[in-house]
Amino acid sequence: MINQEKKVSTLLKTFHIAYEKLGYDKLSYKLNEAISTTLGDYETSILSFINDLVCNDYNLKLKDLKKENIRGIKVEARSMCILLIKKHLNLPHEKIAYLFNRNNHSIVSQAIQDFKTKKLSYKVKREQLFVDNYKRYDKKINNYKEFLEKNK
Repeated sequence: MINQEKKVSTLLKTFHIAYEKLGYDKLSYKLNEAISTTLGDYETSILSFINDLVCNDYNLKLKDLKKENIRGIKVEARSMCILLIKKHLNLPHEKIAYLFNRNNHSIVSQAIQDFKTKKLSYKVKREQLFVDNYKRYDKKINNYKEFLEKNK
């Protein structure tokens, strides 16, 4: 038990030094980065499927969605990926944000809030198309998940 207490004490000291050196935001980002790399094969497969599905449909590359300042169709595609990842993998907001090179989870919260608004303003052609695409992708992902389950 004493050895375990020493390990915890050393860990806390190291954590405190890292906190002083990096600050809260950077330390939090680094910790989430370490945790985010622990997706299993099943989750990684679904994540890749979602990204490929959306990027192919929008004629974009995943690296385009990870850039800092994007506009228009790229924002829409990234939001679509975020929504589908949240639904099908139920990852925490921080992990999803990390997947798109963000250290702040507000990008995920914003995508979810925007989607709720789009569902309410369904009569607007652009919002209608987004919601319809979401439903279409959702179906394809569910089929893919069923395929993975059958072939375990």
